[in-house]
Order: sequence, then structure tokens, then C-alpha cells
Amino acid sequence: MLRSLFSGVSGLKNQQTSMDVISNNIANATTTAFKASRITFSDALSETLSGARGTAGNFGGANPIQVGRGSVISSIDTNYKQGSLDSTGLITDLAINGKGFFVLSDGEKKYFSRAGALQVQEDGTLMAQGGTHYVQGRLADSDGKLNSTTTMSNIILPFGRKEPAKATDDIQLYCNLDVNASKVEEWLGSTSLTVNGEAATSSTDIAKLDNTAIYAGDVIEISGKDKEGNRISTTFTYGFDGTKIDDLINVVNDLFKSEDQESGASLIIDDNGKLRLRANRAGETDISIFMKSASNNHEATTETHVSETGWIAEAGANSATRLNAINQITTPYVSGDTLDITVGGETQTFTFNTGNETISDLVDWINNASTFTAGGAGVSVEINSDGVIVNNGINGDIAVVNGAANTGSGLDGNPPRYTIQLGSASLGTQLNNIMSTERGKVITDYAAGDTLRITGTNPDGSEISTEFTFEDGTETVEDLLALINRTYTGVTATINTEGNIILTDNSTGDSRTSISITNGPLNSTGTGLDLTFSTEVFSSDEVFRRAAGTNAVDHDEINSLSQITTDYINNDLLVVTINGETHNFVYGVQNDGTSLGDLVDWINSGVFSGAASSVVAGMDSNGSIVDIGAGSYAIDIAEGTNNAGAGMANPVPGTPVQYTILNEGGAHATTNIN
Repeated sequence: MLRSLFSGVSGLKNQQTSMDVISNNIANATTTAFKASRITFSDALSETLSGARGTAGNFGGANPIQVGRGSVISSIDTNYKQGSLDSTGLITDLAINGKGFFVLSDGEKKYFSRAGALQVQEDGTLMAQGGTHYVQGRLADSDGKLNSTTTMSNIILPFGRKEPAKATDDIQLYCNLDVNASKVEEWLGSTSLTVNGEAATSSTDIAKLDNTAIYAGDVIEISGKDKEGNRISTTFTYGFDGTKIDDLINVVNDLFKSEDQESGASLIIDDNGKLRLRANRAGETDISIFMKSASNNHEATTETHVSETGWIAEAGANSATRLNAINQITTPYVSGDTLDITVGGETQTFTFNTGNETISDLVDWINNASTFTAGGAGVSVEINSDGVIVNNGINGDIAVVNGAANTGSGLDGNPPRYTIQLGSASLGTQLNNIMSTERGKVITDYAAGDTLRITGTNPDGSEISTEFTFEDGTETVEDLLALINRTYTGVTATINTEGNIILTDNSTGDSRTSISITNGPLNSTGTGLDLTFSTEVFSSDEVFRRAAGTNAVDHDEINSLSQITTDYINNDLLVVTINGETHNFVYGVQNDGTSLGDLVDWINSGVFSGAASSVVAGMDSNGSIVDIGAGSYAIDIAEGTNNAGAGMANPVPGTPVQYTILNEGGAHATTNIN
């Protein structure tokens, strides 16, 4: 009996809770941003009086006998469906259409709400309704841009704040001549042109006028009507057509045919600095003039100074490196050249058969048991991570001497150390791993205590001077740029993907930014990073180059490759086939790209389907485009039928081309398309 009463009571209690939820929904029907709730029920765990049994002999099976124990509340859920948006007439009343919440803070914790009945305090701080919680968000920078990485902070509306003054850079003047003003009609400018408050003259430079910002190449549009009411127009380009008011007057007078005494008009500047356009002959006329700035090439821009050359990083060569591709080569070796290799007093001669031999070929030849049989027997060499050929066997170091009749040179050493160029330097590149300005040599490493002296001028012309000190020789490009940024005022130093140093002024206007980097006078070992820059757009006097014939890397331009016989032009096609599926790569800056990296990225962009979609294209150490994924599919490249350029195709299907960079000073044939 009690069990049945308890079951009924559980239902009554649950229904009471349901009524509570419904009542709460009704009570908050007009509450801002309130979201209604619903309640769900489930039956309570049943009591088993007897269990189930299966068939046995002549007896059939039976289901369990269970008695329910009532109901329980399963969940109370909030319905977040979009509510209706109503206009209140208050600019601080906001609503969220879709997902999301306002972020609120009491100074310690953050809260989330969809209630948009906001309030503004006297200092402009935006508050949630009730005025007890701050509304937070990410504030825009001075250019009005929102950065997703900006820290959340209280929103303060800039009521009553003043914007900084900005010089006028556009003057528009317009008027119609009064036919009754005089016998000779005249147009009079409404604004006096002044310099430091004094009236300008015909010899005044337009750029020196008060409240005017104009630079070389900026254009002033001049339009109006002649005596007969015909529309006429021309332009004045500052620096090209002249720089003085008199130069502008001459252009206007040519437009209005000032030499024509019957129907022309003449422009002058009076003693008060006002421009006057006067008809050459008395009588009614429709002459009018209108001048405005059509372009301002310096508006909202900053001066950017880019070095003409980029720093190139280097590292130790590896076994796959071609001997003629290392930095130490001063003249490439050719077929028939020799190297005299000495180990343990025994000297043997290594001969170049093609000029394409690799370090692995040289190492394998030294380690061959038939090469050294006397004092050098037992030699076992390898090339370590620093590019040094070391002997792990017996008989000491390896000595290399150039053959007496050689064409090539640069591989000699005891023991030899070979390095290769890795591409453009980046922030993480160690300064001691930057190539010298002369191909074939490496800078002398900087040691602890060595310095680089940095001198120059800020954008305003003020001088700067500081020293960069090497602590242990592992300092990076980022460390050097950090010192430059701390020393300069109003300038930001960076390095781009080509290894060029870039100095960008932080504000608009003329710039006198310059920089000079020289070796410290008391350096113990370090040399090679001294650079000299000009005062305007600075550029180093010396060039950091990649070794000629070096295997290509992904940032190399297609037209810079040795294999290109005629430069590709915009809209040329490279026909790429993988596993029988073919697509066209369209050459050009505005198309699929111009570099090897652009071609690799295009292949990996999803253009291929089926089995070919699993291809992961990349550049291997030989400068070839290959599938570096698990499938190892062949990537075949053919020329488009109507191409102007040529040279990228692999003549043997399934065999990738080993691309190398164009020899220094070399050039491809070009094709002119009329």
C-alpha cells in the first residue's frame, strides 16, 4: 500500500516542478533576452518481484515480474532558439542575431549574457543592465582594424574625445561668374593661398602652401567652361608639369587660351594670394573654373626602405651535394680535372668524369678498399654535420690538393670543409651562417666579444649610434633586428622572405632614415657583415648571392632555372599528369603563380582527385619536384601547346627533372607577343 502511495507522490512532486518551470517562463515573458525552459521526465527504476526464466522440460519460459516506482525528473533544458528583434529607439539597446553572448566582468570573473539593454557611464564605459558589470570586447586599433589576438578589455566609448589635427590635402574651389559684376568678367578664388600666413606669389612652391600636402607625381584636376559654355578640362602633375604656382597658372592659361584676345581668359595671382581668372574681352561670358586634387600618392602611406640584396643562409654540405655546388668552389670542375687525396702519407688521384660528381662519390672512392692500399689502408671517411670530411678509421686527417692542370678550384683543404647555401636568411638564421658577399668564400666567424657598429639617422634626421655585441657566436638575425628596433625611433626593422632587411617608418611623411653596419675595430676574428646604405632608399653596396648551378628550392622563380630555354609569360600552361589524371597550371602572378613553390602548392591544393589526390608534392635535395608522400606517384610535366616559354617539361615520363638555378649573369631567350 505504501509503495503505491509513494509512486503517486513522486508524480505529484514532479508535476509541481513542471508548474514551477512553466510559472518561471510566464513570469519572465517580458524579461530582456530571457530564454524559456522545459522539463522532461523518465520513469524511476522498477522493482523486480521475480526474474525471467527460460523453457525447461515441459514448462514454458516467463517474463520478469516488475513494479514501477513512479517517475523522476530527467532534465530541465534552456531553449536557445533565436528570439524576435524589436526596435526600442535607444542606441545602447543591442541584440545578438544568431549564436553568441555578450562578455561581462565584475572586475574578477567573466560572465556571459544575451541581454543587450546596455548603459553608458559618464566616462564612456559600457555597462550591462543594472550597471554592475562591465561589457568587454576587443578594441580596434588606430586604423580601425580588429585583431583577434587583442586582449579582452572593458569597452569605453570615446565620447567627448578630440581627434588629432590633420592638414588639409584637398582644396576645391568653384564659382559662377556674375554677368553684372563688371564689363570684363572675372572669377575670384574664395581662399587666399598663403605661406606661413603671408600671401603666396607666382614663384611660391605649391608644396610649401599652408594646409597643403602635395608630393611629386600628385595630380590636380582642372575643369570648367569656356566663354561659350563648352566644358574643358586638363590636369597638372606636380613635379612633371612644374612645382610653382606660376607653372600651374601656365597650364590653366593654356586650357583657357589666354593668348586668344576674343574668347580666351587669363589666370593670375593677386597681392592677397587669391587666384583670379579674367576674361580677355568685355561682355557676358560663361567662363568658370574648378580645381581639385585627383590623386595624392603619399596620402596615408609610410616610407619603406628595402635593401637591394638579401642575406643568404648557409650550412654544412651533405653527401648528396654536388661538388660543383658547394660555396668553396671558385671555378667549377670539369671532366678530366683531378684531386690529389693524401691519407697516411699515401696519395691517390680522384678524377672528375662529368663534373656532376657528388660528395658521396668522393667519399665512396676514398673508402673503397682498392683505392688506398699502403699507408692509407684502413681509411673510413664521412662528412659530418659541419660539412667537414673526417676520417673515422686510421691514419689521421684527409688532405685534398687541386690537380696542377685543373680548370676547377676550391675543393682543397686539410681537412676540407664544404658548405652549401640554404636559401634566404630568416629571423632564426645565425649571423655566422650568412654567406659572404663573394661567392665561394665564407665569412670569418664572429666570436664572443666581437661587435658590429650600427650608425644612421632616424626619419627626422636625428643621429643614432650603437653596438651589437656577440656573446657566444650563436646570435641570430632576430637578435640584430631587435637591437636596431630598440635603437631607432619611429622605425621598424624586419627581414622578408628573400632575406632583404626592411626599415619601415611608423608614420607618414618625408624620411631621412639611413643605416650603416660596420665591423667593430677591435674584433678578434669576425668579418664579413659590414654593410653600407644610402640615405634615402638604403641598399647594401655588396651582393649576397647563391652559388651558380645550385639545386633549386621551392622559392626559386621558374624563369630563374637553368633548364628554361625561353622565359614563360602570363597565361602559359604547364600540363601536369599524375596517375593518368591531367590538369593545367596557368603561369602568371595573377594566375596560379610563377615560382616552383607556387607549382608545388597548386598540386597540393586539391585540384587532383581519385588516387592522385593522395600526392604530397615537394622539392627534394636534388632540386626535383617529387611525391614525398606514401604513394610515391610520378609527377610528369609537359608544355602547353601555345606556350611562349619552354624548359620545364621532363623529357622522360616518370623521371623528374633536376632543376638548378641560372648561372650568375645568364639570361634566357625572351619572346615578344604582339
